[in-house]
Amino acid sequence: MFSYDADDRRSSFRVRPPSTEPIGIEFQGKSVFVKDIGGGGLSFCNNRFKVGDSQSITLDLPGEDITVHVTMEIVEIDEQDVCHGRFTASSHDAINAIHRYMLTVQKDMLRMRKRAAHKVLHPEKIAGQAKHDSMEARKEDLKGTAELSIPRSFSVD
Repeated sequence: MFSYDADDRRSSFRVRPPSTEPIGIEFQGKSVFVKDIGGGGLSFCNNRFKVGDSQSITLDLPGEDITVHVTMEIVEIDEQDVCHGRFTASSHDAINAIHRYMLTVQKDMLRMRKRAAHKVLHPEKIAGQAKHDSMEARKEDLKGTAELSIPRSFSVD
């Protein structure tokens, strides 16, 4: 579930917002959707932005009661044309809200995996249930998102 990539320059964990609850932001007058988010920054598809572009943004995180205001700077645009931004100014309340959101997304993913495993192990118990549930609606969210980046200084004791 967790992975470590020594080439990853991120300083915090990130999660991918579920496709059923995307996070949209306005950056330089253009609407973009967040690809992943963590306490240190976020990423989104490039729309003619440049490394060094910076501005204050507003995040409406699903399940959070507060609107999060942070200043973000694009520090890299990768070969897939994804902008990687770092929060350069943010309050403790903003970072705490992002961390609560991340924890909720992680719990939901674990809950879905547990249900999927239960369905595989006990198909007779689900014969009468509807064929389409939230698991199907969020199937894409599980593709390629089973791993989280861990900062270089991470250790397990």
